[in-house]
Amino acid sequence: MFNVLPYVGIFSSMLIIAILTFATSSFTHVVLVILALIIVHMIDSNFIVPKIVGSKVKVNSLFAMLSIIIGEMVWGISGMFLAIPILAIVKIVMDRIKELKPWGFLLGEENSKDEVYKDLFDSLNPIEKKFIENEAKE
Repeated sequence: MFNVLPYVGIFSSMLIIAILTFATSSFTHVVLVILALIIVHMIDSNFIVPKIVGSKVKVNSLFAMLSIIIGEMVWGISGMFLAIPILAIVKIVMDRIKELKPWGFLLGEENSKDEVYKDLFDSLNPIEKKFIENEAKE
């Protein structure tokens, strides 16, 4: 529940856990619990959540994280919840409009089996295609 609240959530949950640990154990255990909570939170918020959320909607993890941050800055907590669906809608629209396909490709994950990737590759001139094929071989 506290993970949803940006900045305030991690500190309030850390305070509650620290008080409970201090009431039942030593100061060393409190420090270890706080460090463990910080490490788990960093891994969760920086790697796991963007990768899982991004893979479900086929959005790049970097753009998923950026959209969550921008959504929070613009609309607060509700913006964080709406950021990924809005980004997914924008990506789908960009994938369907020919002039915006490169932007949709930039927002998505690189997958050579993807139709957008093939369409974008087919739109390149022969020199660019040869360069990309040579890079893929290396």
